[in-house]
Amino acid sequence: MYLLSTVLILFILLILILWFRRRPIIARIRAMTRGEKILFLNQIIAPLGFVYDESSNVFTSTLDAWQREFGYCRFYDRTAPFFNMIFDSEPVYFNYDGRTWLLEFWKGQYGINIGTEIGLYHADRILTPDEYEQEVFSAAENRELIRMYEQVLLDGYPLQQLSARHWWLTTFRMGEYANPAQLSGEISLVFPNAEMRNAFLDSMLEMGYSLCDFAVWNESVSFTYQKPRSRQPKGCGRLYTTWVMWKNRVLIRLFRLVTRPFESMLDRMVFLLISIPFAFRRSIGVNRMRKHRRRQGRGGLRAR
Repeated sequence: MYLLSTVLILFILLILILWFRRRPIIARIRAMTRGEKILFLNQIIAPLGFVYDESSNVFTSTLDAWQREFGYCRFYDRTAPFFNMIFDSEPVYFNYDGRTWLLEFWKGQYGINIGTEIGLYHADRILTPDEYEQEVFSAAENRELIRMYEQVLLDGYPLQQLSARHWWLTTFRMGEYANPAQLSGEISLVFPNAEMRNAFLDSMLEMGYSLCDFAVWNESVSFTYQKPRSRQPKGCGRLYTTWVMWKNRVLIRLFRLVTRPFESMLDRMVFLLISIPFAFRRSIGVNRMRKHRRRQGRGGLRAR
């Protein structure tokens, strides 16, 4: 009932917008150059922690994204389905330089977006395995960043790629749908030294990967992330997951319907941003971290 009422309200709002504002908005966007569209979009989404990457046609997280302040906890993954996110996750814990580090990989459906993430975090000491899922890990500092590269494939076909020295490399393509199992990532990581590289590799081998799964060259490691080897968080049942994916597909169809005058993702994003700003912000997952932030403030997560 809640979903139906939400969809109905959104549908009514969309009809009103199409009736009163559609033509002038379309004309405005068509009069803008590509550079102007990118500048306009980035001015809005940069404070939200993201930027549009023209070369890959995705929006991605910025190095100084405000989400960096809150690090990572397994609690985020467990509650993700309640924010319309269904993904595979692969957390890799390893000890290096007197601390437990975490390199985690995600791929799946993020609301109305196909998305992937690579995150680098660490604790302030060596943890026991029992502490891994309760710890709030800090995001890597600038001096600790590593070179990350990922090419995303959908059913084996290249979709998007991105590379940067980062603590949280993300790629999100709006208005697309895929089950997490349909997505895979060709990943390359460049570590600062062989010691850290080997600690990461040893952990991956303990998780069930084999040496033939990796290509190692100096301090770099390359591999394919397709089927996670780690236990997935128990956040909700299969029935609820199916419900969320169905809801995402409905919202994607609404998104495509509303932005139908345009074909490119950039034009569609700008149209949605101008037409329904609150819907655009929800589509890039801003509410997820804000709700986590409120829960953390109430003591829902262990303080660092």
